Amino acid sequence: MTSDTKINARSNQSAGNTATEKRPRTDKGYRRNTTKALSPDEITGSVYSQPYVTEWVWDPVSETAALEVAQNKLSDERIATNAGVDRVTLWRWKHQPEFAARVQAHRDHWAKELKDLGLADKRNRITTANDDFLRTSMIIAERAADPAMQHVPGGRSGYLVRQQKTVGTGKNAETVEEYVFDAALFKARESARMYVAKELGQWVERQESKQKVSIEEVIAIVSAEYSDVPNMRELLTAQIPVLTKMMKSLPPG
Repeated sequence: MTSDTKINARSNQSAGNTATEKRPRTDKGYRRNTTKALSPDEITGSVYSQPYVTEWVWDPVSETAALEVAQNKLSDERIATNAGVDRVTLWRWKHQPEFAARVQAHRDHWAKELKDLGLADKRNRITTANDDFLRTSMIIAERAADPAMQHVPGGRSGYLVRQQKTVGTGKNAETVEEYVFDAALFKARESARMYVAKELGQWVERQESKQKVSIEEVIAIVSAEYSDVPNMRELLTAQIPVLTKMMKSLPPG
């Protein structure tokens, strides 16, 4: 190799080294445009591991960011954009004790409101169940007062539902009315009674008794309750399959 060749080779090598040294260095822990989770090894020594703020100062921007983090409706990228900071800064804020405490305070406040105003409160659950029960009583009363139900056997009980069904096929098909026992409404009222009794501690599970109430006893009890309704026993007897299925779905007691 000649002297000129050696000089050119060294020049090229120096140029390569110089280019390598001038190449921008990237922090492997900083991921602005990716949602890939970082491993502990990547976090160590990166911008994520830098010290937190020693003296935290609240301002409207950080207050809003804490509220949005607590609501958990927006992505971290959107919250950071709204605050005018990058995701790394938001990440540091979320791990700052003062910021994390404010986020938790928002969530605790909302949980208390839900408990005081929603179904998480026992009194509200009982009130709601009682309101539903009163509405079913209104349905029964209005059905019983319907003039069209006055001459239907059991119509004045309020537990009958008027339905239409098609009899026959083709040209011989015709639509007729029938009256059936509203087992769903009856079950809803029984479930409401049982629920309120349990909430008030008035429900006693009789596990020691293996004997079940027969369908005939249920018919006798309901017939006695609506003794002023003509043919109530006959109406319930005709609905024995429906009542039997309903009783099987109720919890033992």
